[in-house]
Amino acid sequence: MLEPQQCLRVYLLGPAFVEWRGQRLEVSRRQARALLYRLATQVEPTPREELCFTFWPDVPEAESKRRLSHLITQLRQSLPLPGVVRAHSELIDLDETLIWSDAVAFAEACEALAPETRAPQPALELYRGPLLSGFTLAGCPEFNEWVGRQRVYFQRLYLDALTAIINCEAGRANYNKAILYARRYLRVNELAEDVHRQLMMLHMLSGDRPAALQQYQRCITVLNHELGIEPLPETRAVYTAIMNNQIHG
Repeated sequence: MLEPQQCLRVYLLGPAFVEWRGQRLEVSRRQARALLYRLATQVEPTPREELCFTFWPDVPEAESKRRLSHLITQLRQSLPLPGVVRAHSELIDLDETLIWSDAVAFAEACEALAPETRAPQPALELYRGPLLSGFTLAGCPEFNEWVGRQRVYFQRLYLDALTAIINCEAGRANYNKAILYARRYLRVNELAEDVHRQLMMLHMLSGDRPAALQQYQRCITVLNHELGIEPLPETRAVYTAIMNNQIHG
């Protein structure tokens, strides 16, 4: 097995890029990059049939399989470790001893996270933004739809991990740390009223009443502008408690 720094490193969370020995690696053909990205999101092998449908849904099976074999060859020729792409009879995968993927590392860390434990902060830093941000494949709606589904999956992992660390830090009375992670959550999903409400309480528990009131106003603005609704009774109740100084650390 290669040392981590010697592996091909594929970054998918946020704008995608590939590194080899600390340098950016250019895979010139966009479709070959798409195949690498598709394979690098998971450890499990992908059936040839699934890849053929993803890239050439309207092409006869024999022709789509021929195109896939050609695309695999092109991808191998673009990589310093051609053996990283493994083609079995009906399955295609990447040799995990030769490659590291931020998406796989992030998913494994998040899925191993128990709700009552501290979220792995290094794993959270792997999430730079939506999967394959800015990357699409023209004339390939099935691939783009797959990207959309994966973006939802990885964003949910990220938000669940943030929820875990917010609750963990709040439970330890580390209110300022919890506030930082709650703000990160809202940068991704500003319509999460429960997080606005939690952030209001965290500001009060940290002794910052003006920030708690400001957060309530922000919640009102976002909900009204984006959804045309008012805050829930639970949120208004927290606001009332703040106004009456009924929340204390």
